[in-house]
Amino acid sequence: MENCKDNKENINIEKLNIADNIIDGFSCGKPDIDNIVFESHYANAYRQVYIYVCRIDNIDIGYLGFSITSLSRQELNANYGHNSFTEGIVYMNYIAVTKNEQGKGYGSRLLDYFIDEICEISKKIPIRFIILDPHSDKVEWYKKRKFNFIGKSNRMYYDLLSEDEIQYIDKM
Repeated sequence: MENCKDNKENINIEKLNIADNIIDGFSCGKPDIDNIVFESHYANAYRQVYIYVCRIDNIDIGYLGFSITSLSRQELNANYGHNSFTEGIVYMNYIAVTKNEQGKGYGSRLLDYFIDEICEISKKIPIRFIILDPHSDKVEWYKKRKFNFIGKSNRMYYDLLSEDEIQYIDKM
């Protein structure tokens, strides 16, 4: 995967290498998310989780962690196709931007880059959805980015299929 460089602000988004460390003192202001970010470093080393990092002038300002798994259509409340199949999903464990850089659009850039990368990957391997469990104060932020709730749960999804592909499936 290529990295994304924005020369106007010297922003760089790329996959965190196994040998890279999460910076000491990183905090998004939510201790529970900060813990997940730091613990994911070890999972990244074992390739259980992948992490993207957003840097400005080589300073880490944000992280996004994810893993690839599957869910049954029943778990997804899907009412199409053969219910014994599972859907390939990317589970987004977290997205976190350091507290002093929040509200500047870096989280949105990181999420947009991530979605674009997963869309490209989904052309090669069967991944249909990005799934996440949003922090309660971020639900509206995700809704603005086309995430929807799965049934009546608190879990949200982003469908990687195009509108044409979804319409085709609905006609089946």
